[in-house]
Amino acid sequence: MPPTHVSADQVVEFFYGFAQKNRLVRGDRALPLDLEAGFFALLEGNSLTAEEIAQWSEGYRLLLAELMAQYIMALMVDNHLTYPPTFLDGCTDHAVGPSVLRYWREQRWPVPRLLGR
Repeated sequence: MPPTHVSADQVVEFFYGFAQKNRLVRGDRALPLDLEAGFFALLEGNSLTAEEIAQWSEGYRLLLAELMAQYIMALMVDNHLTYPPTFLDGCTDHAVGPSVLRYWREQRWPVPRLLGR
């Protein structure tokens, strides 16, 4: 029987693994929030590969690291959340699939207060 949903834990596992394997770490560097509109425009496709991310400026990479870190934190707190069974389709160690990209574009920052605005 196919799975009926993807758990928050499975999503966290993907986000964490992808961030680690692709060296997406914010550290204590300031976020370039002036790049936010352009950053979300980069998420407009049906997939996003590690090769594409490697070509991004450091600012865009910092924003992606922050976005993934915020989702990891939010989903660890709200670990009861579930997603459709196809949510992680197309997601690998080297790519983010269409459902996750669409989710990021629609939901944006899960914990906007962490942006320090």
